[in-house]
Parts: sequence; C-alpha cells; structure tokens
Amino acid sequence: MIGKDATWDQPGSLKVLADLVNGSSVDRRRFLAAGVALSVSAGNWSRAFEQKQLTGTSEPLPDGPAPFAYVDDRLDHLRHLDDQLGSGEVYRLARSELSLIVRLIKSGRYRGSTVSRLHALASEAVRQVAWSAFDQGRPSIAQRFFDGSLRASAEAGDPISGAYALSFAAIQCYSTPGQATRAISLQKTARDQVRTKATPRMHAMLAARTARALSKTGAKTECARELDTARTALDREHMTTTPRACIGSTTARSR
Repeated sequence: MIGKDATWDQPGSLKVLADLVNGSSVDRRRFLAAGVALSVSAGNWSRAFEQKQLTGTSEPLPDGPAPFAYVDDRLDHLRHLDDQLGSGEVYRLARSELSLIVRLIKSGRYRGSTVSRLHALASEAVRQVAWSAFDQGRPSIAQRFFDGSLRASAEAGDPISGAYALSFAAIQCYSTPGQATRAISLQKTARDQVRTKATPRMHAMLAARTARALSKTGAKTECARELDTARTALDREHMTTTPRACIGSTTARSR
C-alpha cells in the first residue's frame, strides 16, 4: 500500500500527499487488500492522536490567510456538486485543490498552527478524491487517498476531518461482502476520537452509518440501538444552536 514506509509526521505525510498529487505508486490490488489497509491506516491515525494528547501538541486551528478561505469555500462547493457534476469531475477538481494545498505547505511560508490549517484542508480535499474514486469503482485508489486524508488530519491535529474520512471509508467496507465488520471497527475508531469534539449532527451521522454496517451483519438489536442513538443526537442538534463542528456534516450522505 502507498505510504507503508512513510512516517506519521509532517515529512512523511507531506511525502504521501505529494505522491498522491503526482499519481505515483498506484496500488492495483484487490478490494480485500484495500479493506485491510484501511484498518491499518485507522489504527495509525488513532495512535497519532493518542500521542498528541500525551505531548499536548494539539491546538485550535486558525482560519488562516484569505487564500485558505477561498480553498475552503471551493471544497465546500464541491461537496454540493457531486450529484450534478458526477464523481469523475469532482475527482479532478478535488485533486487540483490538493495540488494547490501541497504547494502552499511546501512553500515554507507558513508555520505552526497556520500550516496545520493547511493540513486540515488537505484532509478534506483528499477525502473528496477518495470518495470520488470509490464511487467510480476504484477501491484500491480510494484506499490510498483515505490513508492520505487520515495522515493530513493527524498532522493538523484535527480529529474531526479524519473521523469524517473514516465514515466514508466505512462505506467502502460495508458496501463489499465480508467487510461490514471492518466498517464497524472503523466507525468505532472515529467515534472514540471525536466523542467530546463533534456536533450532535456528526454523532448522528456516525451512528447511522454504524447502524448500516451492523445491518449487513444481521445484528438487528445493535442496529436498532444505533438508529436510536442517531435519532437522539439529531433531537439534541435541533434543541441547540451550536455552530457546526464537522467539515461537510450538513451534507454527509446516510448511505
């Protein structure tokens, strides 16, 4: 798999992102290998955040300079254009955004929390490429990009973007026979990292996707419990006016 020898730090993550932009090291192995690789990536992502908690290096991310806002706006626009443009066009446009973000990171003009903000944007751009690749029936390529999204999330110190990526990676797993249990595990990893950070809406989305994975295994009682959790979270969302804390959560698909 791509990045198997890359460290989970800024140099390693930047190398993986640059390789994704350049289209090198394409992994053409079958879907099962992609599913296994996603579990490995999720485990590494979770451990990266555990290490950040031990060292106390996580900090709130700034909005960044004006160009960052333009990139963020374009990525948000792409989230709404999937159905109109099709996954092929989103794949191309999101990769273009990723290319710009990588260039900004490599420029050396940004430091500290500002470059962390760039990694958070990269995580979302790569997530969009990954989902588009899967939607086009290219699961191994999707896995590579999901791995890149998780790496960028960890480098940014932003578990929300990584958990969002994992929720889509879980769809990749539960959409294939024999991989539903792996999807449940991915969702648990995501939920553990954002338990006290995500909005009720994001908690509802994660619970709903966990329920979908459980339905594939025939675990009816557990599935119903997760659906109830999702409903409760949505009720809580409706009772509050908390700003959204999940990238793309209002447009998250409930597949």
